[in-house]
Amino acid sequence: MKPPLYLNLGCGDKTCQARFPWINIDSNPVCEPDVVADVCELPYETGEVNAVYAGHVIEHLGLEDEVPRFLREVSRVLGEYGQACFVGPDLDRAQSNPKWKVMGDYENLIERIINGDGSRDGAEHKWIATATRALEAVTEVFPDAIEVDVETLSTFWPVFNHIGWQFAIVTGEA
Repeated sequence: MKPPLYLNLGCGDKTCQARFPWINIDSNPVCEPDVVADVCELPYETGEVNAVYAGHVIEHLGLEDEVPRFLREVSRVLGEYGQACFVGPDLDRAQSNPKWKVMGDYENLIERIINGDGSRDGAEHKWIATATRALEAVTEVFPDAIEVDVETLSTFWPVFNHIGWQFAIVTGEA
């Protein structure tokens, strides 16, 4: 029997990479992922993956073209009982919750949610992410997807911070 496969897609550099048994995948070899690959063309067989985590990935893909392709690819590699978790910045949450306005550099937080992290190439956001828009996209491919509070996500998922201005969408869970 094969060991389970858990993929951390768009893992980024070593500071954001998940620990074993997760396989860290990124298209940028400078990040030194376990596997260098495009998240829309994963080097795995159909149905051979048990879980996929994509933290702060979909907002970096074009909403109309790349996001659907990415989600179909995640669906392709996931096994029948596989699960996926998508986490990203939620502009609506950040703007509507007063606690974010009193924390640190609120304007910088909003700027980064809208535009991405300008510190490196490919870090720009291609659309303004909200839980509503992300869930609409995800349910096109994963009809069972639900939004959950990122602060309550299972520790199974390699989320690096469970901060409430983020959305979390899971599939394959009731």
